Amino acid sequence: MNDRVLVLVQAIQKDLEDIALLYTRLDQHPSDVMPLRPAIIDDAAYEALDELRRFRHLFRHAYGVQLDPLRLNIVVIKAMRLKAIYRPQLEQFLDFLHTFS
Repeated sequence: MNDRVLVLVQAIQKDLEDIALLYTRLDQHPSDVMPLRPAIIDDAAYEALDELRRFRHLFRHAYGVQLDPLRLNIVVIKAMRLKAIYRPQLEQFLDFLHTFS
C-alpha cells in the first residue's frame, strides 16, 4: 500500500513540475504563443470594467459607507471611457466570429 501511495505522490509531483515549467515558458516567451482567438476587449476596456465591478461590489455590500466623491468621479470617468470604446471592440470580435460562419 505504501508503495502505491509513493508512486501516486511522485506522479502528482511530476505533473506539478511540468505545469510549473509550462507557465515559466509562457511567461518568458508570450509572443511565441499564438492566441486561439483575438481578445474581446483591450487593456483599457478591461481596466474600466474592473473599476466598475469594484464600485458595484462596494455599492451592493457596503450599505453604511459614505461614497467618496473623488472615487465616484474616477468611476464616472472610467464609465465614459468604456462607453466610447466598448462597442467597436465588441463589433471587431463579432466580425472575427462571423468569419467562421
